[in-house]
Amino acid sequence: MGCFCQETVRALRPDHAPEQPKDQPAPTDPDDVIPAVSDWLAARWLPAPAWEPDPEWIETELPDPPMEPAALSVIIGMIQAQQACETHMAVDATDPDQVSKLARIVGTLNRRMDDLAWIEEDATPWQSLAARNDQIDTVRAAVEQGVFAPPPDEKEPPFAPWRPLFAKLKALAPLVAVAQLLKLDFSETAAPDRLAEKVRALRQVKLPKLENPMRVMRVIARAQAITRLRDSLGADPLEHPWARLEAAVERKAAAVAERLPENLRVQQGKPIGLAPRQPNPSQIINADMLRLAEKISPEALTRLQWRVPSYDQIDLLTTAAPVATLARLMHVMGQNPIRATPCGRDCDAGAVARELAAPTGARGNGTGAGPVG
Repeated sequence: MGCFCQETVRALRPDHAPEQPKDQPAPTDPDDVIPAVSDWLAARWLPAPAWEPDPEWIETELPDPPMEPAALSVIIGMIQAQQACETHMAVDATDPDQVSKLARIVGTLNRRMDDLAWIEEDATPWQSLAARNDQIDTVRAAVEQGVFAPPPDEKEPPFAPWRPLFAKLKALAPLVAVAQLLKLDFSETAAPDRLAEKVRALRQVKLPKLENPMRVMRVIARAQAITRLRDSLGADPLEHPWARLEAAVERKAAAVAERLPENLRVQQGKPIGLAPRQPNPSQIINADMLRLAEKISPEALTRLQWRVPSYDQIDLLTTAAPVATLARLMHVMGQNPIRATPCGRDCDAGAVARELAAPTGARGNGTGAGPVG
């Protein structure tokens, strides 16, 4: 069996939803310091651990990535989707016997679309408030890290000479991520074959389409915003009036703004008066990343020159990934929608199973230069 439970979806409707008239616009921010400083930090990859490069790193020789970034991102997405299905829905998408369970979960979710329609009518600007709060948290973290303190006498290392290494490491980063996700060692000759086997199995997963993917994505966006606010504010936003939530976020903004340099001004959306800061590539150029990238052998890369389908051609990405994300967010918000057995309340999972006429296990191997061609 496998069901995206109807009773659990219906329980999503909050008893104490924030009240805000539908014709009331999202609150405007008269003070643009926080968004301006947040953008300034993002352009410099801050806040981040201090960057203390070893001068010898700049001489590191690294291979070129075997595929375009888009192709590597598809492979990462497939692996992450499989792991999300295992973690949040107890389904192994590489097991044909379990793919039918995943298909039933998707099929039952399709039957819940009417029960989710009310979320599209919620005019509360959750995403705007969460984005505002995210900016505040970013600026506060930078303040606490001392990003805006007067620079020390010793100058930061200039970034310009490191740009070639940064570009090479950034291009290899998806492959490093794949190695970590699957615990592969690309210095071993068998690593490409193990990856090919995994990707081929995931590529062959066949699932029913989501009947209303935009509604699912809107539900996910709303749930993500509420979850981020809850984690940051330390309280369930659904249990408080909207005005109180908005006031709490603005109090945070005021407290953070007071800790910024006194001479800071904003002109045309740009902060004026901050000490110059070099870009901080510490999350890309670091000892661990270099160690992992150097382990990738050129011989292994020659066996990874595959033709990879686009994102929209892979059911695991277009269907399973958003369903797993929705299940995770609902669980985090206190409702676990995935059931292994019928709930006993006029459950329709059996009817969905009968409607799924064709087996959902394997798709043809396909042809082409690589295992996912």
